This record gives sequence, C-alpha cells and structure tokens, in this order.
Amino acid sequence: MRNKTLTILLITFATCTPRRGVPESAEPEFKPSTLRVVDEKIPGLAEPVNEILYNHSRNGLNIRSSVTTSSPKIGILPYKAKIQAIEKWENRQLIDSESLWYHIKFGKIDGWISGLYLTPWPPETDYSHFKGGCLYGQCGMCPTLHFQPDQIFKMSIGCHYGWGEGKWWTQPDGIHADVTLVATCYDFCVEAAKSKKPITYEAAKMQFELAHTHTVHLRFFQTENGIIDFEASRPSRPDLLEDDLPKRPLGRMIPYKVPQ
Repeated sequence: MRNKTLTILLITFATCTPRRGVPESAEPEFKPSTLRVVDEKIPGLAEPVNEILYNHSRNGLNIRSSVTTSSPKIGILPYKAKIQAIEKWENRQLIDSESLWYHIKFGKIDGWISGLYLTPWPPETDYSHFKGGCLYGQCGMCPTLHFQPDQIFKMSIGCHYGWGEGKWWTQPDGIHADVTLVATCYDFCVEAAKSKKPITYEAAKMQFELAHTHTVHLRFFQTENGIIDFEASRPSRPDLLEDDLPKRPLGRMIPYKVPQ
C-alpha cells in the first residue's frame, strides 16, 4: 500500500511540475507563430517589432549574444546612439535590466541589448516640439495617461478608481498639466445602494464626487535613463492626493503625430 501511494504521488508531481524553459502562459494577444523562445533557460518570448530607439546610458550599453547580463558581450552601443529594434523580449516577472531586451543590428553587430536605457525619445529632448502621446503602451486601457492634441490632458488611475482631466503644455523642464482629479465611486456606490439604509446609486455618486474632487499641478519629465517621471505641486486637497496619482515608474512615453 505504501509503494502504491508513493507511485501516485510521483506521477502527480511529474504531471504538475512545469518544464524548464517553457513559459507557464503565453500572452493571448499575440499569435504563437509570431513568438519564439530566445533562451530556453529563461522563461520569456520574443515578438517582432519595428521601433526606432535611442540610448540614454552615458556610459554606453553592452550588446550581448542573448537576453541575460551573463551572456557574452559582443559590442557596445554608444551614448545617444540611434538604433532600430527588430525584436522585443519581455518577462515582467523579472526586474530592471533583465526584464526587457531588444534584438538590434548596429553596424556589423547583431545582438541583444537591455531595454532599461532605451526610449523612443532622443536624449536632451526638446519638449517644445512635443505633439502628444500616451503611457503604458496600450493607450485605450487603464491605468493610462494621454497628452492629446489641442492641449487636452486625460488620465485614468484605474477602471474603478478615478480619472483626471485638464490642460497640458510644454516648457524646457518638461510637460506641465493642470488637472482636476475625480475619484470614481463605483465600488462605494454599489455598497451604498445595498446597505440597510439604501440610497440611489446616482445620489451616492454625486455625494462621493463632490467630497473627492480636487486639483493639482503635474510636471512630467524624462530621467537620464529614459523613464518618464512626474512630480505634483499645488494640490487643493493634499490628504486625497496620494491615492489619486499614478504609481511610479510611469514607463515610456509613446509620441504620436497630430492628425492633419
């Protein structure tokens, strides 16, 4: 009986244990035919891209043979260098320089480079030429920030958490925006409508928004490694500010042209 139980446990363990080098789940929005495993020792997949990126590392970036800092160095990408990426490898479970890699061709060198210091904006960006853009890549999802044409600024902290609207403009030190922040009362209002002393959802929503609407001035700027950071000033309700702002780091800005 003991041997039979042990055999069942071993079979169960072998069935449930994931194979090394095979991702536990693939991103559903990509077709399997467009993805490939770059290194079987690291769970991650590469997808084809066609992006122009700039190096923001003042000390240069190592070009390597694969998507890990332990792989052999095959070249160096100089500061401010402009490159074209042909593949992107990403594993969001990793951190910093190991989480995002780009496959590039630089001169006669064909290799991989960490995406931590790469951005679509060249170093020393002139914000006066900025036309608009968004953060987080998927511009229609939340949380997200939008710098739209006609100086319209919109942001969503989360589908159930709040949004902001206002005007944005550029200065030499970054992108500025005066924003009105409104915390959505979706979760709170549902509970209020179900309480022992129920009120209508619309009434709860009006009360909640009146109590939580406030204003703030935001400045967005590009750091030395290409990441977009921000600072807040002149809040009308400092006690509400922390929960209504996006979390750091913001990620990379994706510029877009104003429609003609």
